[in-house]
Amino acid sequence: MIEVNIHPAKNWREQVEITKALYEEAAACRLSAEKFLLDGRHTGTGGGNHIVVGAQTPPDSPFLRRPDMLKSIIAYWQNHPSLSYLFSGLFIGPTSQAPRLDEARHDSLYELEIAFDEIPSRAAANIPPWLVDRVFRNLLADSTGNTHRHRNLHRQALFP
Repeated sequence: MIEVNIHPAKNWREQVEITKALYEEAAACRLSAEKFLLDGRHTGTGGGNHIVVGAQTPPDSPFLRRPDMLKSIIAYWQNHPSLSYLFSGLFIGPTSQAPRLDEARHDSLYELEIAFDEIPSRAAANIPPWLVDRVFRNLLADSTGNTHRHRNLHRQALFP
């Protein structure tokens, strides 16, 4: 397995260009991001193609400027499990590489509710970036410290 980390893109179009170029270079070297099971079924590799959303600097991050938007995205994702399972491949549940918040610990949803109560509404101004980090830090990171295992909305995307 080869893991390729690429530079950030400024917009979606640039992200598509970078990804296409990477796949073309890999194909030229006879590499691909796919695998086959023992019975011959085609499947994904179980990793890769992560999209990190943020900004070049923390003050420019839409999630730090508008934590209410982050709260809304997390709530929507949590209430629509099919979004998680659409990208999960064969491995789901608490031992997968990207467990849903409600799959790991039974108290996670209660903690999420407490975190949501700490996020001010859009009308609130001058929300310090550290508040967003402190509120979601333990919910969106893997508690075991495994850097290759993460929540479906994972912390690195919020705090580059």
